[in-house]
Amino acid sequence: MLISRILIAFDGSEISQRALDYAVKFAECWGAELTILVVVPRVMMPLPLRAYLNGFGRMHVNSTRKLSQDQEKMRTAYQKILTEVEERVRLEHPRLKAMLRLEEGPPSSTIVDIAEDEGFDIVVIGSRGLGYLRGLILCSTSNHVTKSCSKPVLIVKHH
Repeated sequence: MLISRILIAFDGSEISQRALDYAVKFAECWGAELTILVVVPRVMMPLPLRAYLNGFGRMHVNSTRKLSQDQEKMRTAYQKILTEVEERVRLEHPRLKAMLRLEEGPPSSTIVDIAEDEGFDIVVIGSRGLGYLRGLILCSTSNHVTKSCSKPVLIVKHH
């Protein structure tokens, strides 16, 4: 099996940094193209108390505006993470074929969709080591990707 395209899910955490180190080593070893994917989760607003009191009436314009502002702040923060990792990878591995990508959406399903729809050979992702039950309760991204993706998934665990 030839591995020519590697997708690394990256969020700037310590464990995703470790996962990136593995992905870079594999990409260099196999001469593969590496895509560093940062997924900006959608900001979810809890249903305001007013919606309960008014029978799920329309949300205030201010609430919608705040949600949009929060999403933009999150996108800016994740763009900064992507810029920092780009600088690091380009400096430390100048010959590496690396692409950077920023997407918005639910992280786990976005990772799976991109891996499958765009023909990646393997997905590399970090795992916080929550354990099975906590991972289910907290909706572990690595757990969901492993169960949902038809592509091979390399999980780099927290040590």
